[in-house]
Amino acid sequence: MHSTKRAILALALLLVVPASLSAQKTRRGRSQSAPTPKVAPRTTTTTPAAAVPAQKQQGVNLSAQDMSLLIEGLGVPPQTRAQLAGSAEERKAFAADIREMFSVAEEARATGITARPDIKLQMELSRAFVVARMYSKKRQAEGAASPEQVASKEEVAAFVKEAGQEQKFQEFMQDYLKNRPQSEQATALTDEERENLRQQWGNIMVSARKGVAAGVDRERGTEVMLMYQHARLLANEYFKQTLAERTKATDQEIDAYFAAHPEIDPKQTKAKAEEVLAK
Repeated sequence: MHSTKRAILALALLLVVPASLSAQKTRRGRSQSAPTPKVAPRTTTTTPAAAVPAQKQQGVNLSAQDMSLLIEGLGVPPQTRAQLAGSAEERKAFAADIREMFSVAEEARATGITARPDIKLQMELSRAFVVARMYSKKRQAEGAASPEQVASKEEVAAFVKEAGQEQKFQEFMQDYLKNRPQSEQATALTDEERENLRQQWGNIMVSARKGVAAGVDRERGTEVMLMYQHARLLANEYFKQTLAERTKATDQEIDAYFAAHPEIDPKQTKAKAEEVLAK
């Protein structure tokens, strides 16, 4: 029962910490605890899940109120919020997942991963997306009834024509194409699809610009969501580039495995097939 609820919670929060991460840390013998600076308590009232304990990370300190803002910003469903509010066990599980992700993100930063051009670009795009999303929510709360009232087509059209924006869009496109699912890599984008992406990108950038002008980027809810999204990005990339490489099987390990399981050895299978064909 608890494992099912935990899975639902993790899915709802869109956490990307790999399931094998704890085992990998144990094998590496790393300790994740470290002193961190304190953050002044916040006074904004949000969700009943404010009882979630504060998370102290290397270079990051999320108060109980910050955790509440994170839950709100992620759009956690009411049922999951109720689970958090009514179960100390679920709050601890949520806190553990957040702690895990921020810890891995700090390890990623320590390796200099944020100096990579592709990671810099993704972090910039992530920031724009978070600010745009929070600004859109703010405008909706103020009465905006359609996306046009957040960023109009005219504003987007004018933005993409600004000097330097075409180059930024092309950088975005290169990153987008590189990170598409493997099954889509061989398929070229149509002109219509490319133009739709340009409009979507422009919409996010215009909304983000308006959000900065309105001070949305300085609101604590935005700061917390940005920390989360950057940690999510870095933890995922660190796992792909570092942990996966460390745990990759060696040639000797592969040979030993096939020796113990000759029925699935591709060399043995090919030899048997050739023997059958020869007969």
